[in-house]
Amino acid sequence: MTRRVVVTGVGMVTPLHPTTEGSWEALVAGQSGVGYVSRYELGEDFPVRIAAEVKGFDPLLYIDKKDLRKMDLFIQYAVAATEQALEWPATGSGPRRRTGSPSSLAPASVGSP
Repeated sequence: MTRRVVVTGVGMVTPLHPTTEGSWEALVAGQSGVGYVSRYELGEDFPVRIAAEVKGFDPLLYIDKKDLRKMDLFIQYAVAATEQALEWPATGSGPRRRTGSPSSLAPASVGSP
């Protein structure tokens, strides 16, 4: 049985930018999200000094302060991306074909049957 999926919004929290539009603009501009580790103190014997960290993310834009303590950072990113996806069509920046917008990407399905 084939099921159809309709993508009605896009949400991204990436090392390029914590929003969909910002991530897309940075990607098109050829920017990199990789830089020196700033989130953690690394010991002198730790061989890796670079990572692709999300910078400039404010979880309070998406999540109540009382709920933040209950969520790991990756969950906060997922909630933020979901909120962005739900708001995306209402912002007027919805699907635009052949204009270099995120909607020109191939459709994708996430999840299990």
